[in-house]
Amino acid sequence: MNQQLFSVSKSGKLTRVSMQFEWLSRMGFVNNSLVAAIPDTDGNGIRFTVCNENITSYSDLLCKTEKQGGKFVTVCQSQKDTHVYSCIHLILGQKVNVERWAAGTPLVAIYEYGTIHVRKLPNKKYYTVKRAYDNRHDINKTLLILQNSLLSDAGFLPHSLATAAAEHGSITITLWNGGLENYSELVKHVRKNGLKLVQIGEKNNTPYIGITGGFVTGADFNIGDIFSVDYSYGSLQLQKLYWS
Repeated sequence: MNQQLFSVSKSGKLTRVSMQFEWLSRMGFVNNSLVAAIPDTDGNGIRFTVCNENITSYSDLLCKTEKQGGKFVTVCQSQKDTHVYSCIHLILGQKVNVERWAAGTPLVAIYEYGTIHVRKLPNKKYYTVKRAYDNRHDINKTLLILQNSLLSDAGFLPHSLATAAAEHGSITITLWNGGLENYSELVKHVRKNGLKLVQIGEKNNTPYIGITGGFVTGADFNIGDIFSVDYSYGSLQLQKLYWS
C-alpha cells in the first residue's frame, strides 16, 4: 500500500491541505488535471479523485460533488531546485469542511492511481520505515529510525543501552538501567528472552536509534510502512498503522 506522511499547513490566515510529492504525476495527478475533493462523512478524511476522463456533463459532476460537501481543485506545478512537481492545494473551510483540522495536524495520504485518500491521524509522533542499501551484500534492508527530542524526553540518551521486543505490528524498546558494569547480565537477558540489544547513538547532537534487518521485518514493519510512537520514561511503544 502506498502512503505518505504530511500535515495540515497554513498560508497567511488560510488553513489548507497541500500535497507536493514526486508520486503525484505517476498517480495521474498531472498539471491542469481536474480533481474532486470530497470529505468523508465522519469528518476525518478527504478523498481526492481525478475527473479528467469520461465527463459527460461538467455541471452534473459539479452538482454531485457539491452535494457531497466537496469542490473541484486543479493540479498545478511547482519547481524545487531542478525538479518540477505536481501539487494540490485545498483551502479548508471554503466549501470543504472537516472537523478540528488545524495547522500541524498529522495526516496520511493513502494513494493509488487516480485517487488519494487523506486521513487525519491522532496527535502522536509518526515515522516511516526507511530503506537502507547494504553495499556489502548489494541488497536493500529495512531501517527503522528514531531521532528527535522524544528520545531524550523518554530518558534515551546517547551511549545508553536498551532492549527491543517484537510482536506482530508492534515493537517495544525498554531502557536498560543496569549500567555497563552489568553488560554480561544484559546479554544473558537478551538471549534468554529473544530480544534485540539496542545502543542509543547520537547524530546532530540529538539521540538516535537505528534498527535494521530481520528483527524489523519479523514484526511486520516493512519499507514504507508508517508507525506511531507512544512513550513514557524508559519505554517506547512503536505501533504499525494498518488500513482497512
